[in-house]
Amino acid sequence: MNTLPRRFPNVTRWALIGGAVALAWLNRFVQDDAFISFRYAQNLAQGHGLVYNIGERVEGYTNFLWTVCMTPAFVFGMDVVTWSYCLSLLVFVVTLSVSAKLAHAMWGDARASLIVIVLLATNYSFSCYATGGLETQFGIAWLMLSVWLLHANRLVPAALCSACAVMTRMDAALILFPFWFAVVWGAVRHRKAMGSLASALALGTIPVLAWVLWRHHYYGAWLPNTFLIKGHGLNLLRGFYYVSFFYAIYALWLVIPLCGAKWHPFMRQPTGLCIVISAIAWTLYVTAVGGDFMEFRLMMPTLPFVMIFVGGVITETIRRGNQTIGAGVLAAMVLVSLLHGTMKWNYPCMSSISELKGQHRDWRTLADAFNAVFGDAPDVKIGITCAGIIPFYTQRPALDLMGLNDRDVALAGEAVEPLKWVGNRPGHIRMATWGMTLEKEVNLLINNPWVVDPQSHVLAWDAQKIVSHWFFGEGANPERVYASGIRLPSSGAPIPPVIAWPLSDGRYWLMAYLKPHPAVDDAIRRVGAKLILPVNE
Repeated sequence: MNTLPRRFPNVTRWALIGGAVALAWLNRFVQDDAFISFRYAQNLAQGHGLVYNIGERVEGYTNFLWTVCMTPAFVFGMDVVTWSYCLSLLVFVVTLSVSAKLAHAMWGDARASLIVIVLLATNYSFSCYATGGLETQFGIAWLMLSVWLLHANRLVPAALCSACAVMTRMDAALILFPFWFAVVWGAVRHRKAMGSLASALALGTIPVLAWVLWRHHYYGAWLPNTFLIKGHGLNLLRGFYYVSFFYAIYALWLVIPLCGAKWHPFMRQPTGLCIVISAIAWTLYVTAVGGDFMEFRLMMPTLPFVMIFVGGVITETIRRGNQTIGAGVLAAMVLVSLLHGTMKWNYPCMSSISELKGQHRDWRTLADAFNAVFGDAPDVKIGITCAGIIPFYTQRPALDLMGLNDRDVALAGEAVEPLKWVGNRPGHIRMATWGMTLEKEVNLLINNPWVVDPQSHVLAWDAQKIVSHWFFGEGANPERVYASGIRLPSSGAPIPPVIAWPLSDGRYWLMAYLKPHPAVDDAIRRVGAKLILPVNE
């Protein structure tokens, strides 16, 4: 352990990075929300603009640069999922390489860089989010490049990378702020390199400012539509649970007894101090917004910072003669991470990675079934809560019932009633009203996709009971607004029929039939769908 890394640090480093990429490929997946970005990118590539529904300018994404980088897949006729995997794994290499270099520079020992790679590569969440279809790893790479270039005092490329990070995710500015503040403070204090700093800040600010002005001109708003959804209904208790559970489940607390005075040299360096401040600020931010509904995704942006510190403390422990303790803590953290992936545990109040993986498989099958029935009817409009996979693969106009891609729902949708103590899932606090679905001329109301067995007692219910108790079953309260479907009005509106579409495996896919459409009427007769009427008809 002491000699090989010292003699062959680069060879060992790249071998570990290669293994990390291979493991990330085995853990690859794509989540439903990624297909929202893919849909925007596809419409852009086809000349319809950066929109979710053609002709509707709503900014329902928060990852501008990543979404734009998905357009070449459609221009060149590639599979966008494969394209996202390739780009994500490429920047994953950048993240690991830069994190290793920064660890080496901060701790003065090549072994720290190797330990950081091992910790990041074997962390199940970080390995999975090396892909995922969203901007997670793409944004992390820009952040780490920015920090590394600032550490090396290369201000102009650091400013450009920082601009890319912010245009990938706006909240990246929170992570980068301490580093740029330290640079500006140092330049002003010592009255050195003021000209080059001003040039760098200008070069970094201009593209971000141009992007912000374009967004306002194009969408008519300064902030993404998703801010109206995700900026409300926050729950500190849920956020604290999300953050603390992450640190507990990955055994990061094991390094605390090793710290002692080892963190003093790290904190005396401006970059080290900024790393700690950024990690703390981001943790407080994630806590304040209530975490995320996706398993630990919001913990990923500053995980390289955490591992640089943890890896350095373990290295210092080994270097000071406590090889058994240092190696034992490292082995325990790696083992816990690997077990996390092997066991595929599900956690309360969030969608596990295994669940997110299953959604792509299940909902893609439903999209294919929909296309098989309505392949020649491109104007059948659907209303759905999961606004990614099914709308993308069906290529139909869609009403996002939770409002991320619909401004009317975001502003005036019904509040989803929170669970006691833990509140709502972040981003799941609004639901379209019944009137909105009618005004927006939805033909088939999917809500959250509901598939039942042919023997299910649900098929014996009438249409009103099915829609009122959508997905939650007979014990659900029809007066509540759930995050799985809209609530029927208590009176004064006709109850729509429900269609049970037969699937190839013998099960039935339930949809409420709102606005009549000739293609739907024809399909009911053609495929032998069950038409379930309200009890009074």
